[in-house]
Amino acid sequence: MAGDKPSVCSDCWKHHGGNFYYFTKERKTYQECKANCSSRGFKLLKIENKDELMNFLNPLANFHWIGLTRKGMASHWKWEDGTPHSSHL
Repeated sequence: MAGDKPSVCSDCWKHHGGNFYYFTKERKTYQECKANCSSRGFKLLKIENKDELMNFLNPLANFHWIGLTRKGMASHWKWEDGTPHSSHL
């Protein structure tokens, strides 16, 4: 979500690369998080490069959901926008 820093829960927002990312301490399932993001006009995080990986996943000491899922053990991992996961990360 690009633009000015939102004023609601300013501690929940992280700015990186011209975008703002929302982090919450609420405990929810993957589906609950996805629905909550959707209701606010957001999407779960899609990590597209190593810079994002280092800036978002490594510093997170807690458990967080991102927008990567698969439908079963035999299926391939996909981002919520339908693009396949790339192993170059």
